Amino acid sequence: MSAAPLTPELQRLHRLGWQPGAAMHDGWWPHLGLTAWRDSYRRHPACRAAIDRLIVVRRGYPRAALPARLDERQRALLSVEPRIGALIAALGVIALDCADHLLVRQYRERLAARIGERGCAQLLALHRGWRSAARVAAHERIVDAATDAGVRWWRRDAASCVVATLLASRLPPVDDAFDVRVARDARDAIDATTVSGLPILPYAPGAPHAPDPKIEPDASNIATARAPTAARNAFDTRRPPPDDAAPDTLLKLARFL
Repeated sequence: MSAAPLTPELQRLHRLGWQPGAAMHDGWWPHLGLTAWRDSYRRHPACRAAIDRLIVVRRGYPRAALPARLDERQRALLSVEPRIGALIAALGVIALDCADHLLVRQYRERLAARIGERGCAQLLALHRGWRSAARVAAHERIVDAATDAGVRWWRRDAASCVVATLLASRLPPVDDAFDVRVARDARDAIDATTVSGLPILPYAPGAPHAPDPKIEPDASNIATARAPTAARNAFDTRRPPPDDAAPDTLLKLARFL
């Protein structure tokens, strides 16, 4: 039996899985305790494979072979990768569930710079029944708050889909605790959007597994950087996506924004 062709979509999926350093959000470098390796990754191609392996271990996935075929939903998710940042912000606007973010000029102008004026108008038309009256406390932080809320919603549901899990590395990492200073009283709108045990491991300088900031990273010493086993493998989860799964909601938004 001949092997399935490695389509451009599959090639991209495998790069996101096994060569994450080239495309992951810059916030992941400090989040995984790998700031010391970032410049070496960019300046020294010979170091990249070893650094990529370290990233894979520290973020906790993948631990097994990636799929040889993608279904229609997975291909659709992969196709929106170039717009994932703006779409996640739009997803977060829905999660915050306050129409004032799209109606009040100071908020809308900030959001329009991220998702476009047409995107703001489409969100108002697409989402029905805005339930919250709680605005983000500072209008200049609305994009950060929406992105944060969108990422949390995405994280809640990503484990049910290999593509969604890998696309999470394209988004900024977030802590488990919701930042009430950024979006006060918005918890109810994104109920249960954190995932207990998600394999995102913060590292602190001086910890036994952290790279020594005094040592210049190179191909000879990166392999010796110790990394603990992640809490769990996100791909081991077999639960079906919830009815309000973030990836499906994002795909609906992608059709109109």
